[in-house]
Amino acid sequence: MSPDIVACSRVRDETMPAIAFDTLRAKRDLTIAGVPEDQADAIVVMTRDALAEGVATKTDIGDLKSDISRLDGKIDSVAAQLDGKIDRTAAQLRSEIKADIAQLEVILDGKIDRTAEQLRGEIKAESVKMVATIDARISGLESKILRIA
Repeated sequence: MSPDIVACSRVRDETMPAIAFDTLRAKRDLTIAGVPEDQADAIVVMTRDALAEGVATKTDIGDLKSDISRLDGKIDSVAAQLDGKIDRTAAQLRSEIKADIAQLEVILDGKIDRTAEQLRGEIKAESVKMVATIDARISGLESKILRIA
């Protein structure tokens, strides 16, 4: 009998599978089925090792839980930092936008004032032309009336 099989059947450490695997019975069943003893030993050892690789132990699960808990804490910390940065950036952007709006108001007020002044000048010039035209027509009508009279 292989020493690996005897050790596996008697002792379970953290590298052994959590799934019950009776190596002695497996070897016996294989040899009864006609598998040579050295091949049966190899098959049983490979099966045991394959089961050990695919099963997490309680220690593995505990370690993962600890890692997850630690990562949750880090995620919460980073999220809090990001929230703070977002709040500060939003406040800064609001302030910059307000300043930009105030600057645009000054620029637009100036343009509106200049346009209004220009329109007043154009209206006054048109008004002067209209008064001159009206005065000329009145003079023309007065002359016609005086000629008729």
